[in-house]
Amino acid sequence: ARGGQGASVPAGRPGAVAPPPPDVLRVFVALVPSEATTTGLAEEAARVARADPAAHAVERESLHLTLVFLGATHATAIPRIVSALGACVAGLPPVRLRPVGLSAFPSPRAPRVVFADLAPDTHRALALLSARVAEALAAVGHGPDRAETFHPHLTLARMGSRASGGLTPAAASPAGPPGARSRGGRARAEGPSPALGRLLTAGALHGTYIDDMVTDVRLLSSEPAPASGTPAPASGTPAPASGTNAPHAAHSPRSAGRRYRVLASLPLGSSPLVSPPIVSPPIVSPPIQGIRVGARPSAPAERS
Repeated sequence: ARGGQGASVPAGRPGAVAPPPPDVLRVFVALVPSEATTTGLAEEAARVARADPAAHAVERESLHLTLVFLGATHATAIPRIVSALGACVAGLPPVRLRPVGLSAFPSPRAPRVVFADLAPDTHRALALLSARVAEALAAVGHGPDRAETFHPHLTLARMGSRASGGLTPAAASPAGPPGARSRGGRARAEGPSPALGRLLTAGALHGTYIDDMVTDVRLLSSEPAPASGTPAPASGTPAPASGTNAPHAAHSPRSAGRRYRVLASLPLGSSPLVSPPIVSPPIVSPPIQGIRVGARPSAPAERS
């Protein structure tokens, strides 16, 4: 059961969209990098934010790779989704993540989302995992929220607006071209700052990363992060799981403005596939006629 798609517009706020009811969650399936990788990527995100006042860095605890975005989902459907997801990934091997570059959607010249790109040799396995998860969830009535071309990436920052006297967080949905107005009514930055433009043109990350083997798939929910000092949500919200994706109660004014709750963590089932070594059969030479195998040949007789 899906919900929250046709939320009514609150009176007195033309064009505003009512928040979803408390029993509707914004749900997606994701991979979470290791502690070492997330620490490095958090530094990359901070570098992007320093390069452009309109860039809102993703917090370290929120770094992830989205496999399938389900969108508004009723809380009562979560057990069914967890069951289907667990059965789907139980027999799959761990997958590799290795950040190798810096880029942006829709383009480096007009960035809306700045991200760490992944090594090309990891794309196929990640795409197959994404497709398999989407198929398994669609079979129980919870397919992807929208059809999109899958491009594996780790979001580092989202671009907001440059406004005098402060920054406004980026809009939650990536609708509209660069230069379109955000939900707050201020115009978005149409291009990066010169410093961010140089980073995106170079396309390089500051750090060097090794292969990161991810051994579980997580079901997460996304919600706006409260302002600093705001208490965490009360009852009715799923309890956070332990780990790096547990929600935090406050965020930096330059953060991307969302937090994530771990609804479930499903282990990938088997070890990485390794081809067995090729063992050549022993080569046995046929015995030479007249010579017994294993015996020393007799010395030739002396001529008289």
